[in-house]
Amino acid sequence: MALPLPAGLTPAETAFLCENEPITVIPRQRMGSIELLSGPTPQLNPPRPTTLPLWLALLLHRQNRATLVPPPWLTAAGLETILAAELASPEFCDMLPFHWVEIAQALVSGGCLGGEEAVVGRLVRGVREVRGGKVRGFVGGEGDVVGKGGVRGVGSVGAWEVGEVRGVVAGVVGGLARLGGGREAEGRREEEEDEEEGGIEMGEGF
Repeated sequence: MALPLPAGLTPAETAFLCENEPITVIPRQRMGSIELLSGPTPQLNPPRPTTLPLWLALLLHRQNRATLVPPPWLTAAGLETILAAELASPEFCDMLPFHWVEIAQALVSGGCLGGEEAVVGRLVRGVREVRGGKVRGFVGGEGDVVGKGGVRGVGSVGAWEVGEVRGVVAGVVGGLARLGGGREAEGRREEEEDEEEGGIEMGEGF
């Protein structure tokens, strides 16, 4: 019998989807266009910056045929600004892309940050911890996903963060469903008991 699949995407699946995110590279040598299923890639003409899918940019970087240009948010200065904004507000900072965790992991592990990998990695972990606390805060101590000001928005939450919290949310939703089902069954039993008592009283009256 097949095992039930987990709800949502796994971290590996989320990372796979991230591989088509655009990233800028500076070519070190000329290279013609490549026909891909998603369409042809642009020609590489050094030193003209070119946008490529992340997976291809990482491949060319490993082959020493291009240099990746980290996005502005994935620098020490950019992440320090984002971390300060996250700490200063209960809302999520909107300066990060949807796949920010996956992009950061790929560029840090690939040595694509010009020697800033250790500093950037530490700042990424700091931002993840702060944002992770906010995501977990969506589910209150009593399983409430509604804040004092109404339903809490998740428009700036990243794909990886959604995957991390999906188990908690699924558990809360399942618990609420079971609770609602139990209350419904109890209500039906009370109605049946009332009907039985009413029937007995009518019989005695006649």
